[in-house]
Amino acid sequence: MPGWLQLTDHDYYRVGGMLYNRPLPGNGGLDVTFEQYQYGTGGAGADGIGFFLVDGSVDLTKAGANGGSLGYAQRNLETGVDGGYLGVGPDAYGNFANDAELRGNGCPDDQKSSVTSRLPVPDTVTLCGPGQGDDGYCFLDSTIEATPPSRPASAPRSPAACVSRGPTRSPPSAPCTSRSARRPGRP
Repeated sequence: MPGWLQLTDHDYYRVGGMLYNRPLPGNGGLDVTFEQYQYGTGGAGADGIGFFLVDGSVDLTKAGANGGSLGYAQRNLETGVDGGYLGVGPDAYGNFANDAELRGNGCPDDQKSSVTSRLPVPDTVTLCGPGQGDDGYCFLDSTIEATPPSRPASAPRSPAACVSRGPTRSPPSAPCTSRSARRPGRP
C-alpha cells in the first residue's frame, strides 16, 4: 500500500530529511528515480525538497542550510552540506534558483544564477554544483523560463516541480510532468 513520508511540519525554517552516509561506487554511473509531491504549502509554507550527492570521503552527519537552500547550499552565515557535489532542488517556493541569502558565494560570473532579483521563482527544478562551507554551490541549470508567461495570480501553476498547492492533506493521485531543464540563453 503506497504511503508518504512527511519531512517537516507546516512552519517556517524547518529542516527534515534522510541522509545516506555510505559511499557509492563511482565506476558504474548512478541512476536515480523517485517520485515526490509537495502539497499543502498554502502560500506561506515549505520551500521545496533537496536531493544531493556529496564527496564519498566526507562523513555526512547533517544537511546544509534551511529555507531556500533546501538542505544543500549555504544561507547567510549557515554553511552548506559538507563536501557538496551536486544539488537537485524541486522548489515549490522558488529561492533555490537565485543567489539571494549569500548562495553562490565565490562562484564565477558564468555560474551565477540567471535570477537577478531576490524574488522567488516558484515551481522550478534547479541544479547547483559543488560547494563547501560558505563557498560554492554554484547555479548550473534550471527549468526557469527565459520569459515567464503572464498569468493571473489565481491561475494554476505549472507542474514543473510536481507541485500541488492548496490545503490538501494527501498527495495528488495523478502523475505530474516537468519541463526540460534549460538555462536562459543556452540551447
